[in-house]
Amino acid sequence: MRDEPEKQNAFLVGPIMGLMDRIELYLTSNQWSLNYQIYVPKMFILGNFNEGSLGFKLSPTKIIYIDSPKELAIYQDRIEKHKLKIEQSLFLSESALEVLEKYGKAHVQTREKISTALENQNFFG
Repeated sequence: MRDEPEKQNAFLVGPIMGLMDRIELYLTSNQWSLNYQIYVPKMFILGNFNEGSLGFKLSPTKIIYIDSPKELAIYQDRIEKHKLKIEQSLFLSESALEVLEKYGKAHVQTREKISTALENQNFFG
C-alpha cells in the first residue's frame, strides 16, 4: 500500500500583472519584484514575499498578517475572480501553521502598540 500524498492546505498567491502593469509598478514604487502572500483558507494571509534568485523570501519591513474572516472572504473572492493568481500549492504542517499564526499575530500586535505609543507624540514642536 502506497502512502497518500499530503494534501495541500496553503497557497502562494501573487498578483496578475502584464508588462505594462509591471512598468507602472516600477515607475511608481521603483521596484520590479512583485509581492506574494501565503494564503491559508479560513485561517490567515501572511506576506509579503519577494521572488529572488534563491526563491521566495519574506520582506521583513513589509510583513502583513490578516486573519479577519471578512478580509479572508474578500481575498478568496479576488482569487475566484482571477484578480490574484495561485502560483503554487503548498503543504504546511500543523506546527508550521501554528508558528506562522503565532508570530504573525505577534507582529501585528507589536506594530499596533508602537503606533499607539507614538500617536500623541509631537516630534516637531
